Amino acid sequence: MGLLDLLRKKKKPPARSVAQEMAARRGTILRDEANCVCCGLCQAACDMGALRVDREGQTWTWRADRCVRCGLCVDACPREALQRKKP
Repeated sequence: MGLLDLLRKKKKPPARSVAQEMAARRGTILRDEANCVCCGLCQAACDMGALRVDREGQTWTWRADRCVRCGLCVDACPREALQRKKP
């Protein structure tokens, strides 16, 4: 069996989504629900539209596919409820 045969048989790993690739390279954003008061300052700081805060429902949604992990939301949080976890 030659080198070309070996290369042809080698399987490629499954393709990762953009969100998975970003998380692997730049980490992820974590939220401490006990400290979060859903003030919306993180959403206001996010230029990518990756965060949605529903103040009435007290819910917080993070869109990993839109997030570039810049940390602006983390810096904007007055309660330190957000943190950037590095890979």
